[in-house]
Amino acid sequence: MHISDLFDTFPFLERKLGPEIFEDIPQEPGIYRFYDENELLLYVGKAKNLRRRLFSYKRAKPGKTSRKEAAMISKIHRIEYDILESEHEAILCENYWIREHRPEFNYANKHTETYYFITIQEHQSGLTFGLSMNPSGNLYPDSDKPLYRELHPPFEQNVEKKIYGCFKGHRIVRTSLGALLQLLWMAEYESVSPHYLPVQLSRNLTPMRFYFPVSEKSSLKKDQLTDMLNDWFLGDSFEIVDYLRTRISIADDSLFTKTFLDESTEILSGFFQRNLERYRMMRESIPNPKSHLIHQHELDDLMTKIKGKDPSPGLFPMP
Repeated sequence: MHISDLFDTFPFLERKLGPEIFEDIPQEPGIYRFYDENELLLYVGKAKNLRRRLFSYKRAKPGKTSRKEAAMISKIHRIEYDILESEHEAILCENYWIREHRPEFNYANKHTETYYFITIQEHQSGLTFGLSMNPSGNLYPDSDKPLYRELHPPFEQNVEKKIYGCFKGHRIVRTSLGALLQLLWMAEYESVSPHYLPVQLSRNLTPMRFYFPVSEKSSLKKDQLTDMLNDWFLGDSFEIVDYLRTRISIADDSLFTKTFLDESTEILSGFFQRNLERYRMMRESIPNPKSHLIHQHELDDLMTKIKGKDPSPGLFPMP
């Protein structure tokens, strides 16, 4: 006797709900929802073919599914589905249900803390770069506290502030901003090696806020630098990266620095192609073209709508 013979291998959901519930499910696109016995929403999913997708749950057997799926199936008490015009519409509808109801077993698109806004504040002596999780881009939320009074530069009222985003993905956003800040520092201060970067920029995790003093010996005026940064974050130009790479290569052409530059450029090139250029395309499709901001509740739907127009969909994975 095989050990699997000791366990019930009959499809669990079919036995629990009965086979008749699956008989009339159409072979059309749509979304489906699972509820527990207290009518709490457990999960929302999309499908190109509702019948095929829900039959995969119907046929799920103990020991043949992941722990997450088994735990969810054990709680299902009722199934609902909505037929929609296309898979495209199903994705948009799924996004809505997940945002509004936060089902227990949905993870993607559920938590807004994975969305970042990047802020650049201009000061007389430099720029402050920051990451924020709200569209105000406020880098000094408690400016009256001693901690913020002691920051350099001092807290300034009515400074010019530019906000970009929102950008989805903790790792890609912080890694890309970190690479940009490292190259900025090395170019402006002619650091002979990445080993001489400030401590904040040499850590694995990019700081949420970093003050960048613009050198008096800079080959670019601050206005020129901010214009290039603005074009970069709006997805209009890769010029800032080319400029920084050239400046650093002149200061140090060692193999170590060249390798560092190659890796940093690859990170920034990927961020520009996968995020910044796509975000520019998305901004062109929103109702308010005067604003370049995309808010958290808009992003997933815009990503869905633009996918069909993107000439390189493989570089722009769906969330």
